[in-house]
Amino acid sequence: MIHSNLGDLGGYYWDIIHSLLSVTNTTIHFQQTPIPTHVFGQKLSSIYHASDVTRINVLMKYGGIYLDTDSIVLKSLKKFLHFEMVLGWPEMEDMGSQILIAHKNARFLRLWLNGYRIYKSSIWYYNAGQYPTEQILHSRPDLVHRIKTKLGVHNLLTKLHEDPEWAEWREYYAIHLLARHYPGVEEVNEVSVMTSKTPYAQIIRYVLYETAPYFDLHNVVLKRNRHHWVFKKT
Repeated sequence: MIHSNLGDLGGYYWDIIHSLLSVTNTTIHFQQTPIPTHVFGQKLSSIYHASDVTRINVLMKYGGIYLDTDSIVLKSLKKFLHFEMVLGWPEMEDMGSQILIAHKNARFLRLWLNGYRIYKSSIWYYNAGQYPTEQILHSRPDLVHRIKTKLGVHNLLTKLHEDPEWAEWREYYAIHLLARHYPGVEEVNEVSVMTSKTPYAQIIRYVLYETAPYFDLHNVVLKRNRHHWVFKKT
């Protein structure tokens, strides 16, 4: 289920996703979701804060798993669905809001949203991370199932792009890639990651070639198209 304020999605990768739906036995449901402009009568200061509020409201309505668009899942998260609320909360840091797993009636969600009554628009991560950590979780850690590292919500940019020996990523359930903060100067695409030795490239190759939960990759031909590799069903 994709929640977006857009009427529809399109483009190169969207076409590839649609071409793979029947192969992977997957269904995509597009849920048009308006951008909130206010929270508890207070004007939201940025599109990112609007997204923060939306993800809480969506989870309170549907429950399930929320993922930032630049989060990559490496192992099934199904085992966490029986918990009331699951989140990444590293040691000595604020909780991460990039990957969330929750029942729609999770108590933490309502307390978190209620924290926006004290909305600090000028502090980037106050309501999304600092407030819920300091004002809720420090006194009520029992409200969540805490995962300190393996949801990968802490800053892993150096490990991903500058440490070829970092192999611990294979132990992670997911990783937030911080795509808008990519430190490299070279273009990253399906061709460049084929030869790169960085863990980032290793992860991409792992997803493309080592995981096949629904279909045999031997039955899918990878065809080069300009600077991209395109999946073609035989």
